[in-house]
Amino acid sequence: MDARGSELAGGSPQSAGAVNRKRGDWLGSCGQQARRTSTEHPMTPFRIRCAGALALLATTLLALTPAQAGPLSGLLQRDDQTLRLNIDGHNRKYILHTPADYSGGALPLLVVLHGGYGSAANAQRSLGFDDYADARNFAVAYGEGYRSSWADGRGTGPAAEAGVDDRRYLQAIVADAASRLPIDPARVYLAGVSNGGMMSLRMACETSTPFRAYATVIANVPEPLAALCAPQAGGALLTINGVEDPLMPIDGGDCCGGGLLGQGGRVVSADASAELFRSAYGCGASPAVELLPPTVDDGTWVEHRQWNACASGARLQAYRVHGMGHAWPPRRPILPTNGDSSGNLDATRVIVEFLFGLP
Repeated sequence: MDARGSELAGGSPQSAGAVNRKRGDWLGSCGQQARRTSTEHPMTPFRIRCAGALALLATTLLALTPAQAGPLSGLLQRDDQTLRLNIDGHNRKYILHTPADYSGGALPLLVVLHGGYGSAANAQRSLGFDDYADARNFAVAYGEGYRSSWADGRGTGPAAEAGVDDRRYLQAIVADAASRLPIDPARVYLAGVSNGGMMSLRMACETSTPFRAYATVIANVPEPLAALCAPQAGGALLTINGVEDPLMPIDGGDCCGGGLLGQGGRVVSADASAELFRSAYGCGASPAVELLPPTVDDGTWVEHRQWNACASGARLQAYRVHGMGHAWPPRRPILPTNGDSSGNLDATRVIVEFLFGLP
Protein backbone atom coordinates (compact mmCIF):
# COMPACT_ATOMS: atom_id res chain seq x y z
CA MET A 1 0.00 0.00 0.00
CA ASP A 2 1.28 3.42 -0.77
CA ALA A 3 -0.42 5.76 1.68
CA ARG A 4 2.14 6.81 4.24
CA GLY A 5 -0.24 6.16 7.10
CA SER A 6 -1.17 2.76 5.73
CA GLU A 7 2.23 1.17 6.02
CA LEU A 8 1.90 -1.73 8.43
CA ALA A 9 5.59 -2.24 8.78
CA GLY A 10 6.46 1.39 9.47
CA GLY A 11 9.06 3.34 7.54
CA SER A 12 9.19 6.73 5.87
CA PRO A 13 10.26 8.20 2.56
CA GLN A 14 12.82 10.21 4.53
CA SER A 15 16.11 8.88 5.82
CA ALA A 16 15.31 6.80 8.88
CA GLY A 17 18.47 8.00 10.59
CA ALA A 18 17.62 11.65 9.96
CA VAL A 19 14.08 11.17 11.19
CA ASN A 20 15.26 9.39 14.32
CA ARG A 21 17.82 12.11 15.02
CA LYS A 22 15.16 14.81 14.65
CA ARG A 23 12.76 12.92 16.88
CA GLY A 24 15.49 12.20 19.38
CA ASP A 25 16.58 15.86 19.55
CA TRP A 26 13.00 17.06 19.97
CA LEU A 27 12.06 14.45 22.55
CA GLY A 28 15.36 15.10 24.30
CA SER A 29 14.34 18.73 24.70
CA CYS A 30 11.03 17.51 26.07
CA GLY A 31 12.86 15.31 28.52
CA GLN A 32 14.93 18.24 29.77
CA GLN A 33 11.76 20.22 30.30
CA ALA A 34 10.12 17.29 32.09
CA ARG A 35 12.96 17.09 34.60
CA ARG A 36 12.19 20.61 35.79
CA THR A 37 9.37 21.27 38.21
CA SER A 38 6.08 22.73 37.18
CA THR A 39 6.60 25.64 39.60
CA GLU A 40 9.77 26.61 37.73
CA HIS A 41 8.15 26.22 34.31
CA PRO A 42 4.38 26.51 34.01
CA MET A 43 2.51 24.64 31.28
CA THR A 44 3.66 26.67 28.29
CA PRO A 45 2.51 25.69 24.80
CA PHE A 46 5.89 24.01 24.23
CA ARG A 47 5.51 21.88 27.37
CA ILE A 48 1.94 20.99 26.41
CA ARG A 49 3.19 19.79 23.02
CA CYS A 50 5.95 17.82 24.74
CA ALA A 51 3.49 16.17 27.09
CA GLY A 52 1.28 15.20 24.19
CA ALA A 53 4.19 13.78 22.21
CA LEU A 54 5.49 11.75 25.13
CA ALA A 55 2.01 10.42 25.87
CA LEU A 56 1.58 9.43 22.21
CA LEU A 57 4.96 7.68 22.21
CA ALA A 58 4.08 5.76 25.37
CA THR A 59 0.68 4.78 23.99
CA THR A 60 2.25 3.58 20.73
CA LEU A 61 4.85 1.44 22.48
CA LEU A 62 2.27 -0.07 24.82
CA ALA A 63 -0.01 -0.84 21.87
CA LEU A 64 2.61 -2.94 20.13
CA THR A 65 2.47 -6.69 20.49
CA PRO A 66 5.83 -8.37 21.14
CA ALA A 67 6.06 -9.29 17.45
CA GLN A 68 5.41 -5.68 16.47
CA ALA A 69 7.71 -4.09 18.98
CA GLY A 70 10.79 -6.11 18.01
CA PRO A 71 14.26 -4.91 18.96
CA LEU A 72 13.91 -1.14 19.27
CA SER A 73 17.54 -0.74 18.25
CA GLY A 74 16.66 -2.15 14.82
CA LEU A 75 19.70 -4.43 14.92
CA LEU A 76 19.61 -7.55 12.79
CA GLN A 77 19.42 -10.92 14.46
CA ARG A 78 22.48 -13.14 14.75
CA ASP A 79 21.84 -15.17 11.60
CA ASP A 80 20.73 -12.29 9.36
CA GLN A 81 22.64 -10.60 6.57
CA THR A 82 21.99 -7.33 4.75
CA LEU A 83 22.98 -8.01 1.16
CA ARG A 84 23.45 -5.57 -1.70
CA LEU A 85 22.51 -5.85 -5.37
CA ASN A 86 22.94 -3.53 -8.34
CA ILE A 87 19.96 -3.69 -10.67
CA ASP A 88 20.16 -1.54 -13.81
CA GLY A 89 22.38 0.95 -12.01
CA HIS A 90 20.19 1.14 -8.91
CA ASN A 91 21.78 0.09 -5.63
CA ARG A 92 19.32 -2.23 -3.91
CA LYS A 93 19.46 -4.39 -0.80
CA TYR A 94 17.58 -7.12 1.03
CA ILE A 95 17.79 -8.94 4.35
CA LEU A 96 18.33 -12.69 4.34
CA HIS A 97 17.26 -14.62 7.44
CA THR A 98 18.64 -18.14 7.87
CA PRO A 99 16.83 -20.45 10.32
CA ALA A 100 18.46 -20.31 13.72
CA ASP A 101 19.19 -24.05 13.95
CA TYR A 102 19.96 -24.64 10.29
CA SER A 103 22.54 -27.39 9.88
CA GLY A 104 22.40 -28.15 6.16
CA GLY A 105 20.08 -29.46 3.48
CA ALA A 106 17.77 -27.84 0.94
CA LEU A 107 15.79 -24.86 2.21
CA PRO A 108 12.50 -23.36 1.04
CA LEU A 109 12.65 -19.58 0.55
CA LEU A 110 9.95 -17.02 1.34
CA VAL A 111 10.44 -13.52 -0.09
CA VAL A 112 8.47 -10.86 1.82
CA LEU A 113 7.66 -7.37 0.49
CA HIS A 114 6.80 -4.45 2.77
CA GLY A 115 4.08 -1.92 2.06
CA GLY A 116 4.57 1.57 0.66
CA TYR A 117 6.95 3.81 2.64
CA GLY A 118 8.14 0.75 4.57
CA SER A 119 11.44 -1.08 4.74
CA ALA A 120 12.85 -4.57 4.85
CA ALA A 121 13.94 -4.16 8.48
CA ASN A 122 10.53 -2.95 9.63
CA ALA A 123 8.76 -5.78 7.81
CA GLN A 124 11.09 -8.25 9.47
CA ARG A 125 10.44 -6.83 12.92
CA SER A 126 6.70 -6.44 12.60
CA LEU A 127 5.30 -9.40 10.67
CA GLY A 128 6.64 -12.33 12.68
CA PHE A 129 7.86 -14.64 9.90
CA ASP A 130 11.28 -15.29 11.45
CA ASP A 131 9.84 -17.28 14.35
CA TYR A 132 8.04 -19.56 11.90
CA ALA A 133 11.18 -19.83 9.76
CA ASP A 134 13.21 -20.95 12.78
CA ALA A 135 10.57 -23.45 13.85
CA ARG A 136 9.85 -24.86 10.38
CA ASN A 137 13.28 -24.52 8.76
CA PHE A 138 12.88 -22.12 5.84
CA ALA A 139 14.79 -19.01 4.82
CA VAL A 140 13.21 -15.56 4.55
CA ALA A 141 14.35 -12.74 2.28
CA TYR A 142 12.92 -9.29 3.05
CA GLY A 143 12.95 -7.06 -0.03
CA GLU A 144 13.50 -3.31 0.10
CA GLY A 145 11.56 -1.17 -2.34
CA TYR A 146 13.16 1.61 -4.37
CA ARG A 147 12.69 4.73 -2.22
CA SER A 148 10.36 2.54 -0.13
CA SER A 149 8.03 1.82 -3.05
CA TRP A 150 7.34 -0.96 -5.55
CA ALA A 151 6.64 -0.68 -9.29
CA ASP A 152 3.50 -2.75 -8.88
CA GLY A 153 1.83 -1.93 -12.20
CA ARG A 154 -0.22 1.14 -11.29
CA GLY A 155 2.36 3.42 -12.91
CA THR A 156 2.55 5.67 -9.83
CA GLY A 157 5.13 6.29 -7.13
CA PRO A 158 8.93 6.68 -7.02
CA ALA A 159 9.79 3.20 -8.33
CA ALA A 160 7.51 3.48 -11.35
CA GLU A 161 8.57 7.07 -12.07
CA ALA A 162 12.25 6.03 -12.02
CA GLY A 163 11.59 3.17 -14.41
CA VAL A 164 12.70 0.58 -11.85
CA ASP A 165 12.31 -3.05 -12.89
CA ASP A 166 11.25 -4.70 -9.66
CA ARG A 167 10.63 -7.97 -11.46
CA ARG A 168 14.36 -8.24 -12.18
CA TYR A 169 15.13 -7.23 -8.61
CA LEU A 170 12.98 -10.02 -7.16
CA GLN A 171 14.50 -12.55 -9.54
CA ALA A 172 17.94 -11.33 -8.44
CA ILE A 173 17.04 -11.82 -4.76
CA VAL A 174 16.16 -15.45 -5.44
CA ALA A 175 19.34 -16.02 -7.45
CA ASP A 176 21.54 -14.32 -4.86
CA ALA A 177 19.98 -16.20 -1.95
CA ALA A 178 20.45 -19.46 -3.87
CA SER A 179 24.15 -18.64 -4.30
CA ARG A 180 24.51 -18.45 -0.52
CA LEU A 181 22.14 -21.18 0.65
CA PRO A 182 20.95 -24.45 -0.91
CA ILE A 183 17.53 -23.07 -1.86
CA ASP A 184 15.02 -25.60 -3.18
CA PRO A 185 13.77 -24.04 -6.47
CA ALA A 186 10.49 -25.94 -6.19
CA ARG A 187 9.69 -24.22 -2.90
CA VAL A 188 10.24 -20.49 -3.51
CA TYR A 189 7.33 -18.28 -2.45
CA LEU A 190 6.40 -14.58 -2.46
CA ALA A 191 4.25 -12.66 0.05
CA GLY A 192 3.52 -8.96 0.35
CA VAL A 193 1.36 -6.38 2.04
CA SER A 194 -0.43 -3.48 0.36
CA ASN A 195 2.00 -1.93 -2.19
CA GLY A 196 4.14 -5.05 -1.67
CA GLY A 197 1.01 -7.17 -2.05
CA MET A 198 0.22 -5.56 -5.39
CA MET A 199 3.81 -6.18 -6.45
CA SER A 200 3.32 -9.82 -5.48
CA LEU A 201 0.16 -9.93 -7.60
CA ARG A 202 2.08 -8.42 -10.49
CA MET A 203 4.57 -11.30 -10.25
CA ALA A 204 1.73 -13.81 -9.92
CA CYS A 205 0.29 -12.45 -13.18
CA GLU A 206 3.51 -13.34 -15.02
CA THR A 207 3.69 -16.51 -17.09
CA SER A 208 7.19 -17.38 -15.89
CA THR A 209 8.68 -16.44 -12.50
CA PRO A 210 10.86 -18.19 -9.90
CA PHE A 211 7.93 -18.26 -7.47
CA ARG A 212 5.66 -21.27 -7.01
CA ALA A 213 3.04 -19.69 -4.74
CA TYR A 214 1.93 -16.24 -3.58
CA ALA A 215 0.19 -14.66 -0.60
CA THR A 216 -1.08 -11.09 -0.33
CA VAL A 217 -2.62 -8.97 2.42
CA ILE A 218 -4.81 -5.91 1.70
CA ALA A 219 -4.03 -5.85 -2.03
CA ASN A 220 -5.95 -6.13 -5.31
CA VAL A 221 -4.69 -6.43 -8.88
CA PRO A 222 -3.80 -2.96 -10.27
CA GLU A 223 -6.25 -1.97 -13.00
CA PRO A 224 -3.60 -1.52 -15.75
CA LEU A 225 -2.45 -5.12 -15.20
CA ALA A 226 -5.83 -6.82 -15.35
CA ALA A 227 -5.97 -7.20 -19.14
CA LEU A 228 -2.39 -8.47 -19.22
CA CYS A 229 -2.58 -10.88 -16.29
CA ALA A 230 -1.54 -14.39 -17.42
CA PRO A 231 -0.80 -16.48 -14.31
CA GLN A 232 1.37 -19.56 -14.54
CA ALA A 233 -0.63 -22.79 -14.69
CA GLY A 234 -0.53 -24.89 -11.54
CA GLY A 235 0.20 -21.91 -9.31
CA ALA A 236 -1.16 -21.06 -5.88
CA LEU A 237 -2.52 -17.82 -4.45
CA LEU A 238 -3.88 -16.80 -1.06
CA THR A 239 -5.39 -13.33 -0.54
CA ILE A 240 -6.53 -11.56 2.63
CA ASN A 241 -8.66 -8.40 2.38
CA GLY A 242 -10.47 -6.12 4.81
CA VAL A 243 -14.03 -5.59 3.64
CA GLU A 244 -14.05 -2.08 5.16
CA ASP A 245 -10.59 -1.11 3.89
CA PRO A 246 -10.64 2.66 3.14
CA LEU A 247 -7.42 2.51 1.10
CA MET A 248 -7.72 -0.74 -0.87
CA PRO A 249 -11.43 -0.78 -1.81
CA ILE A 250 -12.90 -4.26 -1.78
CA ASP A 251 -15.05 -3.30 -4.80
CA GLY A 252 -12.16 -1.73 -6.70
CA GLY A 253 -11.65 1.83 -7.90
CA ASP A 254 -9.36 4.60 -6.70
CA CYS A 255 -6.91 3.30 -4.13
CA CYS A 256 -3.96 3.94 -2.00
CA GLY A 257 -4.58 7.36 -0.50
CA GLY A 258 -3.60 9.57 -3.40
CA GLY A 259 -2.53 13.18 -3.04
CA LEU A 260 0.19 14.03 -0.54
CA LEU A 261 -0.33 10.89 1.52
CA GLY A 262 -0.09 8.29 -1.20
CA GLN A 263 0.68 7.33 -4.75
CA GLY A 264 -2.86 6.85 -6.01
CA GLY A 265 -3.85 4.64 -8.91
CA ARG A 266 -6.72 2.24 -9.47
CA VAL A 267 -7.32 -1.41 -8.71
CA VAL A 268 -9.90 -3.95 -9.77
CA SER A 269 -12.15 -5.46 -7.11
CA ALA A 270 -11.15 -8.35 -4.87
CA ASP A 271 -13.68 -10.53 -6.72
CA ALA A 272 -12.28 -9.54 -10.13
CA SER A 273 -8.75 -10.18 -8.88
CA ALA A 274 -9.74 -13.68 -7.74
CA GLU A 275 -11.50 -14.36 -11.04
CA LEU A 276 -8.32 -13.69 -13.02
CA PHE A 277 -6.59 -16.50 -11.14
CA ARG A 278 -9.60 -18.81 -10.95
CA SER A 279 -9.84 -18.77 -14.72
CA ALA A 280 -6.10 -19.24 -15.27
CA TYR A 281 -5.88 -22.00 -12.67
CA GLY A 282 -8.86 -23.85 -14.14
CA CYS A 283 -10.78 -23.92 -10.84
CA GLY A 284 -14.50 -24.45 -10.38
CA ALA A 285 -16.70 -21.42 -10.96
CA SER A 286 -17.95 -21.02 -7.37
CA PRO A 287 -15.87 -21.27 -4.21
CA ALA A 288 -16.78 -23.19 -1.11
CA VAL A 289 -17.53 -20.54 1.53
CA GLU A 290 -16.96 -21.07 5.26
CA LEU A 291 -17.74 -18.57 8.01
CA LEU A 292 -15.06 -19.03 10.64
CA PRO A 293 -16.23 -19.01 14.26
CA PRO A 294 -14.96 -15.85 15.97
CA THR A 295 -12.37 -16.29 18.68
CA VAL A 296 -12.66 -12.73 20.02
CA ASP A 297 -15.60 -10.34 20.18
CA ASP A 298 -14.17 -7.30 18.39
CA GLY A 299 -16.90 -6.70 15.82
CA THR A 300 -15.09 -8.55 13.02
CA TRP A 301 -15.78 -11.91 11.39
CA VAL A 302 -13.97 -13.92 8.76
CA GLU A 303 -15.25 -15.49 5.55
CA HIS A 304 -12.99 -18.12 3.98
CA ARG A 305 -13.37 -18.91 0.28
CA GLN A 306 -11.71 -21.91 -1.36
CA TRP A 307 -11.95 -22.79 -5.05
CA ASN A 308 -11.85 -26.51 -5.74
CA ALA A 309 -11.20 -28.78 -8.74
CA CYS A 310 -8.34 -26.58 -9.96
CA ALA A 311 -6.21 -27.91 -12.82
CA SER A 312 -2.61 -29.09 -12.47
CA GLY A 313 -2.66 -28.95 -8.69
CA ALA A 314 -3.34 -25.20 -8.54
CA ARG A 315 -4.73 -23.72 -5.32
CA LEU A 316 -6.76 -20.56 -4.75
CA GLN A 317 -8.05 -19.28 -1.41
CA ALA A 318 -9.29 -15.94 -0.10
CA TYR A 319 -10.08 -14.54 3.34
CA ARG A 320 -12.51 -11.62 3.56
CA VAL A 321 -12.38 -10.02 7.00
CA HIS A 322 -15.64 -8.17 7.66
CA GLY A 323 -15.26 -5.13 9.89
CA MET A 324 -11.52 -4.84 9.13
CA GLY A 325 -9.81 -1.95 7.36
CA HIS A 326 -6.24 -1.59 6.11
CA ALA A 327 -4.34 -3.84 8.51
CA TRP A 328 -2.28 -7.01 8.81
CA PRO A 329 -4.40 -8.90 11.32
CA PRO A 330 -4.20 -9.14 14.25
CA ARG A 331 -1.68 -6.26 14.30
CA ARG A 332 -3.05 -2.77 14.62
CA PRO A 333 -2.87 -0.33 11.70
CA ILE A 334 -0.52 2.59 12.10
CA LEU A 335 -3.28 5.22 11.93
CA PRO A 336 -6.87 5.12 13.20
CA THR A 337 -8.02 6.41 9.79
CA ASN A 338 -6.95 3.07 8.30
CA GLY A 339 -9.83 1.38 10.09
CA ASP A 340 -9.78 -1.51 12.52
CA SER A 341 -7.76 -4.70 12.58
CA SER A 342 -9.17 -8.11 13.55
CA GLY A 343 -8.32 -10.48 16.35
CA ASN A 344 -10.10 -13.26 14.48
CA LEU A 345 -7.36 -13.95 11.94
CA ASP A 346 -3.59 -14.27 12.21
CA ALA A 347 -2.36 -13.41 8.71
CA THR A 348 1.20 -14.60 9.30
CA ARG A 349 0.10 -18.02 10.57
CA VAL A 350 -2.45 -18.44 7.77
CA ILE A 351 0.14 -17.57 5.12
CA VAL A 352 2.73 -19.97 6.55
CA GLU A 353 0.19 -22.79 6.68
CA PHE A 354 -0.96 -22.11 3.12
CA LEU A 355 2.58 -22.05 1.74
CA PHE A 356 4.23 -24.69 3.88
CA GLY A 357 1.31 -26.84 5.02
CA LEU A 358 -0.05 -27.50 8.48
CA PRO A 359 2.60 -28.28 11.11
